[in-house]
Amino acid sequence: MLGRPEVLKILGDRRRVGFVLWGVPVFLRDEEISHSLRVLYDWAAPGSCLAINAQGVGIDANNPLVVELFETYAKFGQPGYHRTLEKFIGLCGDWRLDDKGFVSLLNWHGFDQSELGQEDVSIWGPLGPGFGAYLTK
Repeated sequence: MLGRPEVLKILGDRRRVGFVLWGVPVFLRDEEISHSLRVLYDWAAPGSCLAINAQGVGIDANNPLVVELFETYAKFGQPGYHRTLEKFIGLCGDWRLDDKGFVSLLNWHGFDQSELGQEDVSIWGPLGPGFGAYLTK
């Protein structure tokens, strides 16, 4: 993707950029996440930033609603993956977390638990659907 003519036309020789990887990692295997982040890290110049969403991190994989949700993903031909936050951080490779680290999406965006319905809380937990962070090179 980074070598596509459209991307090169926009970026030219600039490599100090911001990336956004949001709503995607939950659908990637561990190896795919670490490979993708390694490619982006190697391509980017120092000072680049990556906003990332660790969706599905820390959820109860045995919760019947979670099982149903992930079965639905699989029926559409796209399995979902859940992992611990520690595991996800390990997949980030050489990218450095900013001083806030991974923050629950509710806290990051200034919402409170009342923003979630009961089913949301049952599936994702009281902190919402995952965590977000800024990673830098």
